[in-house]
Amino acid sequence: MQSVHQPLEEHITSASYQDKQKPFRNYPKRPHLQIKLDENHTVKALVDTGSSISIGDSSLIRHLKKQFPIAQPVNVTDVHNAIRPTLGCFGATITVEDPIPYPIKNEHIKIHMTDNLSSELILGTDFCFTIALISYCTEIKDTRVSMK
Repeated sequence: MQSVHQPLEEHITSASYQDKQKPFRNYPKRPHLQIKLDENHTVKALVDTGSSISIGDSSLIRHLKKQFPIAQPVNVTDVHNAIRPTLGCFGATITVEDPIPYPIKNEHIKIHMTDNLSSELILGTDFCFTIALISYCTEIKDTRVSMK
């Protein structure tokens, strides 16, 4: 049987990579949420609408209940046009500890992990749309949907 090499999916982020592992940067003017991953590790997550996927620094893997990828790596282009493949996509649950209008507790999230990310965790539009959907659905009084 012949192996077929498929190119990696392409995604973008407005974060950046670091050359060496340094303390994660704190940008007080950027939106962050206090997050608990898999009910055991608290992290400040950057909410990044410029990122098409949620991305975590590979140092998070040791804190996850399932420390193996659930999906293939993808290529990510950062704010400086550096392109790097991720280590794969990992599944976790996420709880937002900060007060928000619609609590998010133990929601599933897919996080692509990469080395030397400038933030420990970046919540991209893939997850932000989920949050918006949860908020929207919470407001709906009539749950019946009609398809025309």
